[in-house]
Amino acid sequence: MEGKDNKSLEDTNSFALSSIASWRKFLKDHLAMGGLIIITFSVLIALLGYQICPDKYTYANSQFLELAGKKPGFYLDVLKVTYFPVKDKKSFFSVMFNGEKPGFYEIPFLSYFFEEDKIIIREYTDYPDKEEYYQKFSIPALLYDINPLISIDFIAKVDSVSFSLYSGEKVSLSMPVLRKRIERETIIKKRFILGTDRFGRDLLSRMILGARISLLVGFIAVSISLLI
Repeated sequence: MEGKDNKSLEDTNSFALSSIASWRKFLKDHLAMGGLIIITFSVLIALLGYQICPDKYTYANSQFLELAGKKPGFYLDVLKVTYFPVKDKKSFFSVMFNGEKPGFYEIPFLSYFFEEDKIIIREYTDYPDKEEYYQKFSIPALLYDINPLISIDFIAKVDSVSFSLYSGEKVSLSMPVLRKRIERETIIKKRFILGTDRFGRDLLSRMILGARISLLVGFIAVSISLLI
């Protein structure tokens, strides 16, 4: 009986020593360590997914057809137009695995100016010298959930505006204050680090999400090879 116990203990010790020796040999192999770091980094990126994507829309599918095929590092200004009422934010893990539908959409533009209680933007085009397209937006409507059935009153004399919210509350605000809020909250500089595809989608976001598919395919292939 003691002989069997001693043999079992020797086998355990032999396995432990062999594992330690293999691990030390692995640590000394720079190529193997480099591969481990790359795989670990890829797994981390795949797990975080949408949380580190510039485009958190499901499948990173926000399209800007006017921005198709842009080179890495391309950037421009966009106007953020919020959908009201604002929805509750999803949990961290829900966004991480499933993404989300943003409560706003973005309009790329070349320039803008203010006119009374409006902001007028010149839409982005690849041919700024030949094409000019403008859109006009109500400044209060970009910042508040206003009641569209009640008109917005602009008072030029004091450069202010009054309007009614959906809740029924009446609001009067100075236009200089609202214009500063527009520039601070709704005009955003958008950068495409790896450029865009033919539909104007952010390539970096799509590559991050693509890492999930690549790792899943690799995991399935290795699992099948181990079973056969």
